[in-house]
Amino acid sequence: MIRRASYAAATAVSLFALVAGGAVGAADQPPPPASPAQSTGNQPAAGQSSDQSSPDQSLVAKGAYLAKAGDCEACHTTPGHPSFSGGEAIDTPMGSIYPPNITPDKKYGIGAWTDEQFYHTMHDGIGKDGEFLYPAFPYLWFARITRDDVQAIRAYLNTVPPAAVPSKHNTMIFPFNVRLGIAGWNLAFFHTDTFKPDPKKSPEWNRGAYLVEGLGHCGDCHTPKNPAMAPDNSRAFAGGDIDNWYAPNITSDLSEGIGKWSVDELATLFKNGSVEGKGVVVGKMAQVVHESLTYLTDQDRKAIAIYLKDLPPQTSYDHEHPSAENGPHAAGAAVFVSNCASCHQLDGKGIPNSVPALAGNGLVTAKAPDDVIRVIIGGHLATGTYSPMPAPGEHLTDQQIADVADYVRTAWGNAAPVASDTGLVAEIRKKTITTISGVGGKMENSDPCFTGDTLPVPPISDAQIDQTLAQIKPETMLPSIPGLIARVRQIDPKRDQADTVNGLTLAYCRVEQKSGALDKPDGRPELNQFSMLVYSELTSKGHE
Repeated sequence: MIRRASYAAATAVSLFALVAGGAVGAADQPPPPASPAQSTGNQPAAGQSSDQSSPDQSLVAKGAYLAKAGDCEACHTTPGHPSFSGGEAIDTPMGSIYPPNITPDKKYGIGAWTDEQFYHTMHDGIGKDGEFLYPAFPYLWFARITRDDVQAIRAYLNTVPPAAVPSKHNTMIFPFNVRLGIAGWNLAFFHTDTFKPDPKKSPEWNRGAYLVEGLGHCGDCHTPKNPAMAPDNSRAFAGGDIDNWYAPNITSDLSEGIGKWSVDELATLFKNGSVEGKGVVVGKMAQVVHESLTYLTDQDRKAIAIYLKDLPPQTSYDHEHPSAENGPHAAGAAVFVSNCASCHQLDGKGIPNSVPALAGNGLVTAKAPDDVIRVIIGGHLATGTYSPMPAPGEHLTDQQIADVADYVRTAWGNAAPVASDTGLVAEIRKKTITTISGVGGKMENSDPCFTGDTLPVPPISDAQIDQTLAQIKPETMLPSIPGLIARVRQIDPKRDQADTVNGLTLAYCRVEQKSGALDKPDGRPELNQFSMLVYSELTSKGHE
């Protein structure tokens, strides 16, 4: 998974504030946590290590749920390695930061920590030995978590399998490896106040505030940074940059934000990653939805939506870029007609519940064009009722991508800043791996059947399906698909539409990879055609 850290000078040291990904966890939902003000009881005395031999199961279940809401595993787990045994490098211009092992291993993890030390780390950003933590660990937000909830998270972590995996050492260059400088930054920008419910607001609003402002640390992505790269709270939730993704405005603003979304629509988006008639989430938000928010209770997702809908409207545009005052950016019109219009339509309205509209789409009209460019280059998997998106960017030049991005951001009444250029496209291209739904899919040292860093694709493992896929030829592809779908339903009746499209496409990619067909000139176009045909068959009248 790709993560973003961003730092700048603050007193004696420049720091980056990490935007973390979502959390991976078990499929079953644990019981909902207690309210922020409710005590859990049965806690070890402060300063004592937790008793791992007889854990309070209700406390553990609560902690598992809170760890999911807090996005813990995404940063602290390297794919293919034991859960919580340490994360991949967070690369910054000043060096790399490695999230540590937080399993209960007593030598390499946190098994020998006292509960007070763990709380001090979560609440104050201070490590076990008194060292200041880089704000790559989102302690600015976790400080608001109640002591009871921190204890529940610790109780849960005590139950995960210990992993004897040494934490990697950070490789920050001088003077950024001198952590004492962080003290000055904390003094200026860090407040350690635990969340306090607003008695004038409803319990739902307060629950949403607690999750958004604390455990979920939503503002870490969606709030712009000030010159010292701390959250600019005067423009809270007005949008922020994340490693060439853009976390959009999520205030109640009607043009840029979520003002036109209902509470129920937002709650559905948090659960499914898509909303009929609205569209799908992409990028980091897709990761957060599918690895964290989807596992929360309906009540908590609704509470988050209620709180966000009540945020005062903010505008993200800073007037530094030319606007669309003179109408659509004409240079990209021809690129759009040739590569995009067949699905998104000439009027930009898309196909209801199948292809998202570009006209009036908040992701398209966001302050920064990064998300638009990244999807053009990388494509997107099928999500909910929406089709997979091919990735035309592989056969487009950087200039063509810049032009078409500006076109869709200024056509059909869209009025986003004209901000894309070939330099930005080139930078984003280096960081983007095309998904299996596109015609690209290749990057140096990458898996040619890459399924994206934001959407999990449950694989389909079945000899009968693999045999059918191995025998497919262009003339037999279409008649083979109904039988493939029937077989998927036989072996996995609960598999939904999007997972069926993506899973069969991934299985076909693996077969083609093994045979060498992907290396042929028509290999990727055939794979893309297969993906779209599976989607079309599933959405045809006979498969509703």
